[in-house]
Amino acid sequence: MRRVVILLVAILIIDLYMMIIVSASIGLSLLALWLFLSSCLGIYLIRWQGLRAVKLARQTFDKRELPAKIIFASMLVFFSGVLLVIPGLITDFLGLVFLMPNVKSVFIALIRRKLSVWVTSLFNARLTNNSFSSRSHISSEVIEGELAEGDDKSG
Repeated sequence: MRRVVILLVAILIIDLYMMIIVSASIGLSLLALWLFLSSCLGIYLIRWQGLRAVKLARQTFDKRELPAKIIFASMLVFFSGVLLVIPGLITDFLGLVFLMPNVKSVFIALIRRKLSVWVTSLFNARLTNNSFSSRSHISSEVIEGELAEGDDKSG
């Protein structure tokens, strides 16, 4: 979590520096127009992808299939829209890159791989912490004894 915050702050600082340099080159009005149009594109993508994801998920549920690929693709387009809404040149560039079909398929494969590793490690951790496991931490003391018939003194 700390790495993500540090990365975001670094990107925002670099983005601010780049906007100052670009506005000196092309003018503040053109930079403001670019940032406005990219934000509008981001808002459109977020709205369009939300509606499209619901529609495609319903269609795959009707076919009795799991809409995993559709969900991952929709999440990536939504993330691209969020990057486009954030004002900045680097975030706009990353938002546009994530919309490219080849890049999108690579990131979907990466997300699925990371998610499967995470789920597998979570499942394995739960199995080893199970109370029926041989590694149970309830009691490590072993009591040996024998039970013989007739030892019952209820008579």
